[in-house]
Amino acid sequence: MLNLNLLSSRSSSLGFTLIEILLTLVIAAAITAISATAYSRLSSSAALKATSQDILVTLRRARISAIAKSEEVAFSVDNNKRIYWVVGSNRQRLLDSSLDLQIFSAKGLSTNKNISQIRFAPDGSSSGGEIKISNGKKVYNVVVEWLSGKVEIR
Repeated sequence: MLNLNLLSSRSSSLGFTLIEILLTLVIAAAITAISATAYSRLSSSAALKATSQDILVTLRRARISAIAKSEEVAFSVDNNKRIYWVVGSNRQRLLDSSLDLQIFSAKGLSTNKNISQIRFAPDGSSSGGEIKISNGKKVYNVVVEWLSGKVEIR
């Protein structure tokens, strides 16, 4: 014969209580929130580094192009549209929404007041300038020396 007491004690321990389920959901929600915050910080940091490197490479290509073609080449930034490009190229790059960009260059190089430029001469020299890219916590400075046209991140 079956022992009914043994059967009833087993059936009550086969499931989870409501408190256990709620506690599991709260822990899962906390882990998700922490992960999302960490991911957004990591994503913003990666975008900052990638954009800084891209601007550095684009400026160096503009300088090389000016030397190779024996003509002036301009790197332009439109802060209103949040884009940057080398004048004469078909490739415009959009600045990531998590980043802020400021360009410091000689005034009067562009005909449009919303566009700032750094120009490279055929001898490799430049108008000089500095581009600051920030994600709110970290800042990269891309510096263009006017005499040598040397471009580097500081």
